[in-house]
Parts: sequence; structure tokens; C-alpha cells
Amino acid sequence: MVKDKRQNTKTKIEIAGRVCRFCMGMFDFRPPLRYARNCPSVLYISYARGLMRIIEVKNQEQIKIVVSLADEIWHEYYSKLLSQAQINYMLENFQSLSAVNRQIKDENYHYFLLQDNGGSFEGFFAVVPQPQEENLFLSKIYIRKDSRAKGYGRQSVSYIKDFAKNAALKSITLTVNRENTDSIKAYEKIGFKIAETMDTQIGQGFVMNDYKMKLGF
Repeated sequence: MVKDKRQNTKTKIEIAGRVCRFCMGMFDFRPPLRYARNCPSVLYISYARGLMRIIEVKNQEQIKIVVSLADEIWHEYYSKLLSQAQINYMLENFQSLSAVNRQIKDENYHYFLLQDNGGSFEGFFAVVPQPQEENLFLSKIYIRKDSRAKGYGRQSVSYIKDFAKNAALKSITLTVNRENTDSIKAYEKIGFKIAETMDTQIGQGFVMNDYKMKLGF
């Protein structure tokens, strides 16, 4: 007897159910992903390696998790690109508890945590709608080292694209260090293109040497 290749997919769908347990909205099944597209605060993404939640940051405990993840990931990843002094300066000014609170309250930032199916927070991203430019600025997307090969980044970008489209925005932009070749290649694979070279003074003599990348749709 020939085994039905659809059996595993069917089982995943039956286990997931068709109603989002958080917003009670109907799931929109789009193979190979099955997710509750309309859920305002949690996105379930089911794929071969497991289940990921994207949770919008709404309270101080969640902000503290963001700050802790930023400290861990920045020191691990950016030490090959930036001096320790610049890393510390940027964390204090852009990813401290006070900075993230200010961004959410006053600067229209939307932060989201990435949680694996074991309950561990494995990264986060933040976006800023820019309606006058019909653009969504992807300010940051950071994933812990052990979770970078699990599809979290690609699926986060899929969610970000939906976020932009639902807000009637026509593009997504981001900035990336010009020496960060791995990230540049990853963004290019999902459709981003280099649009501009930027050198931005951020204080204390530090400069951000970036590319601005853009994805239109």
C-alpha cells in the first residue's frame, strides 16, 4: 500500500485546529504554513521544525525580555562588526528599558517577541509604520544564535509583510551594517534590494555605516 504523503500535513492541521485560541479568529491555511492571519497579538506558524509564536509586546515584563535578548544577541553577534564601546553605547541608547519604553510610547514602534514551542523566547523584531511614505520601517530583527537556522527570520518577515499590507503600506525598508554580509545575503534572498548607502552619526563619535534596503510589493 502506498503511504499518503498528505497524512502528516492533515495531522498537523487537525492538531492545530481551525480557531485561534487567542483571538478566536479563523485560521487561514496557506501551505506550507497554517496560521491565524487576523490575530492581533499572536501569530502561530506551523512548519516542519515545530511551532513559533509571534507575540506583540504590551507590558513591562515583555519589555524586560526584549532588553535581555538585545544584550545577549548584540554582544554575541556584533562583536565582530563593532567595538565593545559602540555596542554598549547603542544598547544603552536604543535597547535599554527606558529606550524601548520611549520608542513604544512616543515613536510608534511595535515590538514583537518570538517564542518557540517550548516557551523560550528566541528573538524579537520591531517595526515602525511610516504612512506618509507608505512604508514600514523594519527597525530591528534579532534572533539568538541557536535559533538562526530554524526559519524564524524568514517567517518573521512573512508576518511583517502582512503587517505592512494590512496597514495599506507599499514597501518595507531596513538598515544593515555594510560589513554584515550574512544578513545582507539573507535579505536579498527574500527580495530586499540595496537602495542607498548611509553613514549616520549617532553621538560620542560613533558612526553607523549602513545600507538601506527596500522591499516593494
